[in-house]
Amino acid sequence: MQSAVVLEPGPLATVMITRSTTCRHCGMCHSGARPHMVRAVDLVGARQGQQVLIEFSERTFLLAALLSFGVPLAGLLVGILAGGAAGGLAGLAGAYVVLHLLDRKLLRFARPVIVAICPHTGGTQ
Repeated sequence: MQSAVVLEPGPLATVMITRSTTCRHCGMCHSGARPHMVRAVDLVGARQGQQVLIEFSERTFLLAALLSFGVPLAGLLVGILAGGAAGGLAGLAGAYVVLHLLDRKLLRFARPVIVAICPHTGGTQ
């Protein structure tokens, strides 16, 4: 679970997440410990300014990894088999275009969920 602060309440709330210090030093992405905003399904009725706990499903992470690495790799390999190096680049570019077009549709299935309100912010769990 990850803590976050509610910026805009609602059934699909906007929350601000600050990554942990462990994440800051991993080096896998360039965002470090900067806060970023995500839309999360609110199951607990959180109000603006409350600190909440959000949960990301393991299935979401696996799907993201498969799409992020598998689709471009498949596009590259199909392109290489079809047309050599230039075909590989075209296949890779095509895979990224497909991912970009599917991005908004896939977000509906990959939303984090607000599962609890932290007690020190005045709410109840």
